[in-house]
Amino acid sequence: MLLAVLSVLGNYLSLPLFFGVDFIFGSIAVMLAVVLLGTVPAVLVAFAGGLYTLVLWGHPYALVIFSVEALAMALLYQRGWRNLVLANLLYWLVLGMPLVLLFYYGLLGMNSEATGLIALKQMLNGCFNTLMAGLLLLLAKLANKKVMAFTGKAELPALLFHSSLLLSLLAGTVPIIYESYSQQFTQETFVYQRLNERAGQFVTHLNVKLADERQGKAEGAMQPDLDATDAAGVFAKIANYLAALPVDDAISLAIVNSSGDVVASRRAALSQLTEGQFKPALDGLDIWLPSSARSVMQRWRQGIYRIQLPLEGHDPLAAVQAFLPAESLVRTLQSQRLELLMMLTLIFLGAVALSHGLSIAISRPLRQLEMDSKQLERKIADGHEALLQPSNIKEYDSLINTLLHISAVLACSFKELKQAETDLKGQVQAQTQALQHTAERLQNILNTIMDGIITINERGMIESVNPAAVQLFGYSAEEMLGHNVSILMPSPHREAHDSYMQCYQAGAPAQIIGVGRQLQGQRKDGSVFDMELQITEMFEHGVRHYVGSVRDISLRLAVEKQKSQFVSTVSHELRTPLTAICGALDMVASGKLGALNKPAEKLIGLARHNSQRLRFLINDLLDLEKLTQGKLEFDLQIQPLQPLLQQAVDSHQTYSVEQHIDIELELPAEELFVRVDGQRLQQVLANLLSNAIKFSPADSKVQLKGQQIANKVRVSVTDSGPGVPEAFKSRLFERFSQADSSDARQHEGTGLGLAICRELMAQMDGCIGFESAEGQGATFWFELPLRSKRDS
Repeated sequence: MLLAVLSVLGNYLSLPLFFGVDFIFGSIAVMLAVVLLGTVPAVLVAFAGGLYTLVLWGHPYALVIFSVEALAMALLYQRGWRNLVLANLLYWLVLGMPLVLLFYYGLLGMNSEATGLIALKQMLNGCFNTLMAGLLLLLAKLANKKVMAFTGKAELPALLFHSSLLLSLLAGTVPIIYESYSQQFTQETFVYQRLNERAGQFVTHLNVKLADERQGKAEGAMQPDLDATDAAGVFAKIANYLAALPVDDAISLAIVNSSGDVVASRRAALSQLTEGQFKPALDGLDIWLPSSARSVMQRWRQGIYRIQLPLEGHDPLAAVQAFLPAESLVRTLQSQRLELLMMLTLIFLGAVALSHGLSIAISRPLRQLEMDSKQLERKIADGHEALLQPSNIKEYDSLINTLLHISAVLACSFKELKQAETDLKGQVQAQTQALQHTAERLQNILNTIMDGIITINERGMIESVNPAAVQLFGYSAEEMLGHNVSILMPSPHREAHDSYMQCYQAGAPAQIIGVGRQLQGQRKDGSVFDMELQITEMFEHGVRHYVGSVRDISLRLAVEKQKSQFVSTVSHELRTPLTAICGALDMVASGKLGALNKPAEKLIGLARHNSQRLRFLINDLLDLEKLTQGKLEFDLQIQPLQPLLQQAVDSHQTYSVEQHIDIELELPAEELFVRVDGQRLQQVLANLLSNAIKFSPADSKVQLKGQQIANKVRVSVTDSGPGVPEAFKSRLFERFSQADSSDARQHEGTGLGLAICRELMAQMDGCIGFESAEGQGATFWFELPLRSKRDS
């Protein structure tokens, strides 16, 4: 359908080549249909384009010729004629031009000159369109692999033929087209000169006549204008004067008034000029073309050239017009255009012959080289010298010599490669043995490692296990291989395992993979034990696999439980006497038991400070223990964030003033709500703010900032301290972790604050982290889900 529309559009758009010869381009779409679609679609596209010529020229013969052209081209293409231009030229010489003679000379009754002109024009037009279609196909093959896959690769002979033919036609056609337009310009210039000369003579005589008339009517008085009665008389005399002029040639004369109406003319035939319109031909020369004729040539043949010279001072007479029929000029140009068209035909035939010869001459050595090179592989493998035919073209001959040299080098190298192959086989065998030893060693490591190693595929089926895994779960290796890894898990992990793997492979975030976790495993006998699991993902030949490392941590957890119980017991046992000690020291320090001298006051102050530190440590231990065991109660409520931040700043004002630190609070513009335990959140903020104040230098700032990030609320505390050492970052949130743990450290602390903060944030569905560069301060932050006031 698209090609049919393009065919009609191509015939509608025309390119004037020279006088009376226009090229149309509908057959470009027809030739594309021949190559891309086949016989029947090509004929239908040609028929669609030919319908426009039926409307344009009023006869069906061009439609028949174009349809037969499409059929002949399709049949020739199917029989191996890949050069569309030669195939089209063959069609026109054998069938197309005889059909033109039959239809136009025999049936329409045109003269031999007009018929020959049409035959040559249609042949050249068809061949030119075929050349354009061939160039479009070649460019599409070079630019688009899909077209190349459909029609085959572009061939060098075709590229050479079409390129050289196009250049030859351009070189030969441009001078001919220029000559055609020069001839038309010369003829129309001659017409202009004749009409101008004749009209000028008439204007001169008319001026004299009109001056005599005026002089005779009014002696000695100038009368520039004529009244109606005078004008009618003058018009009658001018008409008689025109009729009395000697008959010269086909030139007609007329006088028009200021309104453009003819008031007097020499020939009555000028009345037909009302049935058409004037168009400019040259500067000062117009041509009238009738609107009734169908073709441009018919309108031009019936046209009439016109010039107009003004009459000044003879109102209401405005100008003198001179007319000359265009028929004689058209006959002259038609005889000249036939000569030009025959010359163009000879140039085209010569260009076709030259381009075809050049394409064969240039591509033949390459084809010969292609045939000879097919034997190179066998000859080189046999160690024989290759034989290639020399070429008369320097570049090809240089290429052949290069190939001969390369083949000789390759033949020599082939023997060396065979020897190298033998040596390589020995090396491969040695490397294979080394790899076998390495594989045996790795297998021995897997067999003796204490941790269980299990590999599974992406469907969760166990592929391999080591002896430690067999011993850990109580299954034999045969009982585990090929089964789903969920048999090693208790409920509810067993039921959820397959859905978790499917979600992860579909793009969900990893929950276990790449992250070590503590969970429970199930032995063959049904007993459940605590284990530490680490899973890593690997790809082998593009296939996903998972490797799990399992360690029984039951004993370790039992020890940790005992340690936790011990810490809890000790903390509780210390808390009561420590409270009494702190109270006694406070009473002594207050002076209620008597005034203290300076040494005693200093000693009591040191004891109070250290007892307070010990009390803080015990409180932190107890809080951490409750958090670990899930015994710490939380009163979670949805509440605004801003008052909580302001409360934290207010509670640290005294401490910040003592340390000469300025706390800067930056609150969000909109009110943000979070679901937290207000007391526990204050505990987190107190820890972060006290750390920031403690580690910041005097006369600096600590910034507390709240902001919304997506559907989260982030609270950050930024200090100007020394930052977190790189080596300490991984242990920052562990228990009893301090960057400076020596006895001589500058800043006091238990090392439990951040660990407690992490546990508190986890209980409130939040997370905590930090950003720091050593020596450039640190920013500690925590994030909580953003809540709505309506949720409360």
